[in-house]
Amino acid sequence: MTIDSETETGTREQFKVYNHVAPTVSELDMQVIKSVPPGGNWEDIPLSVAEKSKRIMQIRKSGGRTTYYGRLRNDLPSYTVSTYFHRPGNGSFVHPEQDRMISVREAARLQSFFDDHRFLGPASSQYKQVGNAVPPLLGRAVGVTIPSGFAVDLFCGAGGLSHGLR
Repeated sequence: MTIDSETETGTREQFKVYNHVAPTVSELDMQVIKSVPPGGNWEDIPLSVAEKSKRIMQIRKSGGRTTYYGRLRNDLPSYTVSTYFHRPGNGSFVHPEQDRMISVREAARLQSFFDDHRFLGPASSQYKQVGNAVPPLLGRAVGVTIPSGFAVDLFCGAGGLSHGLR
């Protein structure tokens, strides 16, 4: 995919966007995805579809998290991106408008990665790279907020091993 972007100087540039391929899902998962409206979740899955999945029936029986089998909404912030955003039963990662899971690129955007950042390796590795990442804008905010030389207590539950930032 190629998109246009306006630079700081006002000129327009085209660049290739990588990692924008939606994960494939099973036929049953597609039925589930199609039944969940924007902002919806497992509670919106009709019984006729839910009965085909032991997991969904167990969630219905026990009252699972409201993020399971969730569909994003364009007008609300997303939930935390995990390493399993390619599977509908593990969070709210169904595309808000299209009947599919979000792509690595879309998950990366939710994490604040710029479009020119390229994730390498097999898809399973890319899911982990995005899901385990500290969002770049959060990392920057923390980095500029904590003064140089400030001590941060890492592993404070394991005896208070302090580490200074320089």
